[in-house]
Amino acid sequence: MSRLKCCPFCGGKGVLIDIYSGMSYVQCGKCCACTRVCIGENSVKDAEDAWNKRYEPPTPHGAIVPFGNERLKKR
Repeated sequence: MSRLKCCPFCGGKGVLIDIYSGMSYVQCGKCCACTRVCIGENSVKDAEDAWNKRYEPPTPHGAIVPFGNERLKKR
């Protein structure tokens, strides 16, 4: 089993729930956010991959990305 990242919403610990062989998902132990139910041969790995995947906004090469409200402060 791979290491699960913390919850992207509340920072809680992700828990792998293996309903039965071939059907799994990951759920936050704090806020109950969860992945979709993964069905198939590699469902445990698929559930872990779905939980650990994070949105990465595209940035141009070398661009400085403002943190928080810095962009608003400049206006």
